[in-house]
Amino acid sequence: MPTFNLIHERWIPFLNDDGTSGQAGLKEVLCRAHQLRGIFDASPLVNVALHRLLLALLHRNFGPKGLSEWKALWEGRRWNEAALTQYFDTWHDRFDLFHNERPFFQVKKMPDARIHPVARLQMEASVGNNATLFDHHFDNRPDPLDPGTAARYLLACQSFSIGFGKSTPFNFSDSTLTRGFTVLVVGRNLFETLALNLIRYNNESPLPHMGKDLPAWEHEGPPRPCKEGSAPAGYLDYLTWQSRRVHLFPEPDGTIRRLQIQQGLKLSRPQPLDPFKCYQMRSLGGSTPLAINPEKALWRDSHALFQFQDDSNKRPEVFEWLAALEQGRRANEIEASIKIHFFVTGLATKTGKSASVALWRQEHLPLPLAYLQEPELSSKLRECLSVADKAGELLHQAARLLSRRCIAPTAGSEACPEDREKDFDFLVARLAVGRAFWPRLEFPFKRLLVELPDDVENNERGVLTYGKRVFPDWVGTVRRTALLAFTEAVSRLGLNTRALVAVGAVEPFFRVRLFGELQPYRQEARNA
Repeated sequence: MPTFNLIHERWIPFLNDDGTSGQAGLKEVLCRAHQLRGIFDASPLVNVALHRLLLALLHRNFGPKGLSEWKALWEGRRWNEAALTQYFDTWHDRFDLFHNERPFFQVKKMPDARIHPVARLQMEASVGNNATLFDHHFDNRPDPLDPGTAARYLLACQSFSIGFGKSTPFNFSDSTLTRGFTVLVVGRNLFETLALNLIRYNNESPLPHMGKDLPAWEHEGPPRPCKEGSAPAGYLDYLTWQSRRVHLFPEPDGTIRRLQIQQGLKLSRPQPLDPFKCYQMRSLGGSTPLAINPEKALWRDSHALFQFQDDSNKRPEVFEWLAALEQGRRANEIEASIKIHFFVTGLATKTGKSASVALWRQEHLPLPLAYLQEPELSSKLRECLSVADKAGELLHQAARLLSRRCIAPTAGSEACPEDREKDFDFLVARLAVGRAFWPRLEFPFKRLLVELPDDVENNERGVLTYGKRVFPDWVGTVRRTALLAFTEAVSRLGLNTRALVAVGAVEPFFRVRLFGELQPYRQEARNA
């Protein structure tokens, strides 16, 4: 039987500061974290799962109970190698991917379970009921995975599996990260990245302890799945939640072609609030994690991530932790020049088909910490986004008016028969004004995100005013981008008489509306 111990074997992909890459085991990655730029996998889902595994290990050994303990870890600039060595020596066998009794993140061979191709671990592969998205593996000729790749996808499977389909002892349920996007704060190197995400850990935070809180590999045995759901014993239990019972079958050379997979642990309701998710709070209690919208880039809703908690919204707990760190830095209690950005990762399901993955996405945004401290700044950012939304709506209205003028140009054509609506919708989609508008605003918005905190004035009453310079520039950028998108849409209509007449009627109307709606924003900012 082959062995593959994740402590020492090379399986985690990393980047050095000079841009070179390599792979390392758990111990090397953590002990060299201060020397590495970061860990990066081609799959965003794997990337999130790898970081959560490392955080579980760090919380188990160094989890800070408060700011003072975190400050000591931060000022050390590296993780304690002796403590990590002792821990890995103690639990060495539990990190063997092919251990006879306790294979890592798995169970022993299940006598009543079907055998599947190993591609079942990869949500982007075509296997079973999965749609073909990016490649073409098939059930009847499974390609092998090397043990390192299989280990990475095993982590992602435990975190992102979709709850659908028959299984034993009950049907499949969602994993911990399936619904809602998750954020990952990123520093200048891997040590900073892990430290910034290493939030306060005690009996109440970030999850209340319901028993002895241990990571999955320290449990005496795999817990039994409960159809009614189970509550995590604490944060470590939650970070290493075993949502699937998996068993990998290694070939003599260590590669894996086949596996077994069945339902594992199911989260009970209400589910715990993940500290890396943003939630919409419901009026009758409970919460819903904000999810990836396939039709909308996440930066367009970024204010929801930054804004202070109210009755309807809860930003990620890790951002609350960063706000506390920033407050300590401003008070000279923490010595740090923190330059932060963050990734947002999530998958989206098809409308009306919660078990069918439409896409997964990873977006990157800068994170000036002032947004987490200043409510006025967060509000100004929301106003900036509302300007773009207003222009986008006017652009869409102009596209619909153009389509109606082109298809039914006679007087009174605004009230068109229902059988023409599909023709209108088809032409609006062909004009593609949104695709010409929103992507062009992404880079200017990221620049605005960085510049806005520095564009601040403090009046005699101590009230902060943001954006006197950059806000009018942003409004101008939005207006020019909308006009450019409209011009591109017009070019798709061709030069026939009907199209020219439609453009002659709609374009002046659109320009006047756009100027009239956006100009007050610019004037108000300059008069502030």
